[in-house]
Amino acid sequence: MKYLLGGENEKVYLNSKMLNRHGIIAGATGTGKTITLKVISEMLNNDGINTFITDVKGDIMSLAENGERNNKIDERIEKLGLDDYQVDSFPVEIFDIYKKGVPLRASVTDIGPVLLSKMLGLNEVQSGVIDVMYKIADENGLKLIDFKDLKIMLKYMADFSSDISSKYGNVAKQSINAIQRTLIRFENEGAIDFFGEPSFDVDDLLVKNGEKGTANILNCTELYLNSKMYQSLVIYLLSQIFTSLDEVGDLDKPRLVLFLDEAHLIFKDLNKKMLENIVTIIKLIRSKGVGIFFVTQNPKDIPEEILSQLSNRIEHALRAYTPNEIKNVKYAADSFRKNPNFDSEKAILNLKTGEALVSTLNEDGEPSIAEITLIRPPMSKIGMIDSAVFNDIVNNSDFNKKYKEPIDRESAYEILSERYIQINKEMESEKAEKEAQKEYRTKQNQKKRNEGMADKVIKRVFSAFTYQIGKTVARDIMNTLKKKL
Repeated sequence: MKYLLGGENEKVYLNSKMLNRHGIIAGATGTGKTITLKVISEMLNNDGINTFITDVKGDIMSLAENGERNNKIDERIEKLGLDDYQVDSFPVEIFDIYKKGVPLRASVTDIGPVLLSKMLGLNEVQSGVIDVMYKIADENGLKLIDFKDLKIMLKYMADFSSDISSKYGNVAKQSINAIQRTLIRFENEGAIDFFGEPSFDVDDLLVKNGEKGTANILNCTELYLNSKMYQSLVIYLLSQIFTSLDEVGDLDKPRLVLFLDEAHLIFKDLNKKMLENIVTIIKLIRSKGVGIFFVTQNPKDIPEEILSQLSNRIEHALRAYTPNEIKNVKYAADSFRKNPNFDSEKAILNLKTGEALVSTLNEDGEPSIAEITLIRPPMSKIGMIDSAVFNDIVNNSDFNKKYKEPIDRESAYEILSERYIQINKEMESEKAEKEAQKEYRTKQNQKKRNEGMADKVIKRVFSAFTYQIGKTVARDIMNTLKKKL
């Protein structure tokens, strides 16, 4: 199956069988990347293929509404000879972690220590603490599900840091305190609802409601502002799709195509190990019947190891004013198979809005020569989705029924809370016992003091009494002697 992407004289097509060889949509702001993304998603949805799209600006969700013809669209239809063009809308599901869509969640265990550390922006030492936390939880049967579990585990580690350090190596209380402060910031950003159950099942991305494929859209209008969270979530979803879907080999058309906007954020500050993992996923996920399109401003934003895997290339205009920007244009031009009829570098600089330099794979997997291509207009609405349509999609989604209410089963929070209750009871009992012993000693000491005072009084009284008797006896003796004399 071929999908007409555009082209006035030389028609340019995307080959359905080659979409799992991935692609890139690049170009400066305002050059037409979003429209191109929508056009490709529409063609795939029309052919029964599901898509997954990260919507950063909020203008992809309008796939759910019919487009409106105007002079510009009519002009382009005429140029491209699209006699069968008609406005249309497409099945859409909207997900979000900030309550502006069907809730998308994952348990702390599912995320894992590496991505959790990435989400929180932790340094190497603090990441080591998170590694230990997961190990303690695993060895003690403590399920890490939601944010409460994360907080109480760190409290537990802080309270018993000496014991933990003796078993797992140095776990500094200062590092734990720093992570706890990070959690406060994370909580203030409103991202804590992401952690929990039911965890998102990536198999749901393959569900269709009719002949058309569904555009599964992750609402990133707020998520995008937290770049580390956006990066970690996209990597998590990529990993889940890769590990969860079964092998299907090369199909005539993919089961799922992903469009990942602002792709430069996905690769920002990645360590070597994590980048290698993503490269492996990109290479092998094609056998799962999955294609990926990275959407970004400049091809330079994508690591070379990834870029070399992206065979379908769509380059909108780039702006070049500085020596470095000129190098970027040359880099983009050199990634295309040269067309003898024009200079690719000059073409990229002079492309109009809605035009792109395009190279796709033919049925034999060979890249076509670069063509300057006027992209066909979308059939759906251009711009933001109507709020009433948005609410209707979310509220009536079968996935909303599945994911709306969180499940709070027994986990680390409940188990450790019970332990703390027992510890507090033991401490209270010990305190009461110490108080009782203290009170007993006080009474005994008071008794001794009282007895000592009584003895002193008796001695004084006895001493005075003896003295008085002595005086009386002595006086009587003296009187007797006087009488004898």
